[in-house]
Amino acid sequence: MKRLSRRLLLTLTIVALSACTVLQRGEEHQRTYQLVLPTLEAEQTDQREGSLSVSRLEVQPGYDTSAIAYRRDAFELEYFARSRWTDRPARMIHPAIIDGLQALGPFRHTIDATAGIPTRFRMDVELVRLEQDFQQDPSVVRLDLRVRLLDRRGRDIVLSETIRVRETAPSEDAAGGIIAANRALEKAVRELSDRLYQVTASMELEDDDDDQSERRSRSAEMQRRTP
Repeated sequence: MKRLSRRLLLTLTIVALSACTVLQRGEEHQRTYQLVLPTLEAEQTDQREGSLSVSRLEVQPGYDTSAIAYRRDAFELEYFARSRWTDRPARMIHPAIIDGLQALGPFRHTIDATAGIPTRFRMDVELVRLEQDFQQDPSVVRLDLRVRLLDRRGRDIVLSETIRVRETAPSEDAAGGIIAANRALEKAVRELSDRLYQVTASMELEDDDDDQSERRSRSAEMQRRTP
């Protein structure tokens, strides 16, 4: 009986150790990272005018995935095996742009276009590139965002260009690329805000009266629905 108990105890110990080993290996394959914009100091919003809606990002092929991309030559895009984004990068960059421009300006209000609230200005953004480039030493993260600002009042394209940010990685691995990618995102948002200030400096940014009335109406309706 004692021998049977000892064998059972030994078997349970081996199973437990095996489970720990499998769990550790599983954890190694499940390192996930975020693109997070740090809290930016808000500029004086009472001196701003107008409103901007930001559309969901379009994405170039190869980057519409939670896999973290890197490059070792000009024509092949590879992905880290043990590191992933918590979500597709475009879905993390979109709210970061909204929060960043709300803090930095130049518009008084910056909102998600999917909210359906009318704004005079709309900005379309495309994620063209987000990758860690090992073709140089040290490696760099490349973040390219193609942006287009439209004025609904005159149906004009006010701005159409690509924001290109290059940020050196502090280490030659995925973790270093993540740090660089987050720094690149903040730089891109700040550069975008600066460009919007430049192109709208000579414009009257006030919304049309109809837009203001409908926005107030929809905001009041959303507040009534909030428990």
